[in-house]
Amino acid sequence: MPPEKDLKASDHHQPSQFGALTGLFFTMNLIIGAGILGLPYSFKVGGWLVCGLYTVICCSLGYIWSSQLVELTSRCCYYLQLKEKGISLKKPTLKQILFGKNKNKTDLETNLISNEDSSSFEITKRIDISEMVEITLGKKWKAVYFYSFVLTFLLTLSSYAVIFSSSLASNLEIGFLDSCDIYKCSEFSCECWKTYWFFLAIFSVIVVYLTLVEMNEQKVIQNIITGSSVLNIIIVITLSVISIIEDTEIDSDRPLNRSDYDIANISNIGISLPIILFASMIQLSLPSIIENLDDKRTNVKPILRNALIASLLIYLPMGFIVPMAVSKVYGQYNISFRNYSAGYSQAERPWWTYIFSYFIVLSPAIGILSAFALIAIPLAHNTESYFYGIGNKNISKREDYLVKLLVVVVPLALSTFVYNLGSIMSVAGAISILMVPVGIPLMHIAGRELIEKESVYDCKYSPRIASLIIAALHCGILILKIYFLF
Repeated sequence: MPPEKDLKASDHHQPSQFGALTGLFFTMNLIIGAGILGLPYSFKVGGWLVCGLYTVICCSLGYIWSSQLVELTSRCCYYLQLKEKGISLKKPTLKQILFGKNKNKTDLETNLISNEDSSSFEITKRIDISEMVEITLGKKWKAVYFYSFVLTFLLTLSSYAVIFSSSLASNLEIGFLDSCDIYKCSEFSCECWKTYWFFLAIFSVIVVYLTLVEMNEQKVIQNIITGSSVLNIIIVITLSVISIIEDTEIDSDRPLNRSDYDIANISNIGISLPIILFASMIQLSLPSIIENLDDKRTNVKPILRNALIASLLIYLPMGFIVPMAVSKVYGQYNISFRNYSAGYSQAERPWWTYIFSYFIVLSPAIGILSAFALIAIPLAHNTESYFYGIGNKNISKREDYLVKLLVVVVPLALSTFVYNLGSIMSVAGAISILMVPVGIPLMHIAGRELIEKESVYDCKYSPRIASLIIAALHCGILILKIYFLF
């Protein structure tokens, strides 16, 4: 038997596997993840005006945060090149991050950086988020960020398991297991739990396999799922618009009741805003996508720009329109279409409405199978980086598989007993505030303090003062969220 191969630092960098279009599809599957299923619920409880404005702001800022992360990746790659040459740059202090000018650099370090050409900032390997924190802020902040990262991603993966299992349980009958609505079960003695657990077991087997398969081997399935997800959203918005025009509920012949759809509900902002942030939080999985992207200089920025446009075109109609057509908005909108009847009573429901109902409920569930890996693989990468160090030089293939299994088993265990998607996403969204709108801007500033020279990947719309204001405002949102939780 040949000796077991160790993963070297060079394994962090794999040959480019796909271009801009496939990279966009991967990013789209992150956009159309578990978060979007909770958007109508967020708009319903928080008010359409407040949530609509925050969605536009959050998507726009998301583009900036993504651009900052790409720039930070290039600076961290250059930092590691200097480290390999025996040059260690001192990290900026908190005072220097807030007010500027890292005076810790020597004249030799400054001259060396100034004399480098732009190719020195090329993204040559994957730099995980936890590695970026260590490089820019130090090991103490790395620990804080890593455990926040783990908790957020585990909750996200748990929500994916809930979506798949509850969606299939509500529509498919398997032998002695009847279809049912898990949201109507308040006790574990309820028969619906058996159906839910059956589909959760199927989900578990599939996602374990997909997580063990590298991201660059999932091009075909990601492209197919993206097309299916976009079609699902188009159908949901179209049917909702028809329901509004005809002034009938989607699952009965009763007239619509719009009286409970407020412009703003301040008391629920602490619930709704973190869900919206969670829906637009794609930045933390970007390093694993960029790693496999061909011609990064040319393709990265168009992907981020197109992702911004796509998120606005998807999030706003889903948030504004669906709550107007649905009498009761669940934590995941597709469950609300389980009994879609096109304005007819359930007794007179046309046969073709079942086709739409099945597709709307089941399509997100199938999409979650592939999206799960897009979250689990980066989580495994960051776990390895945290415990094995930058570059993961000493981790074996067997250990790599064990880490991936661990990040899959924990959220599956959680979703066995917790199915309230709205609550899961609300908690995950609150934690993600520390990681994205607070963490990324501060790391970006620290990266520029560490290495001042401009690069081709620089984010053009992120002055220090703007980043600090955005981080401070979201700290306020986090405090507000904690207040409403307790």
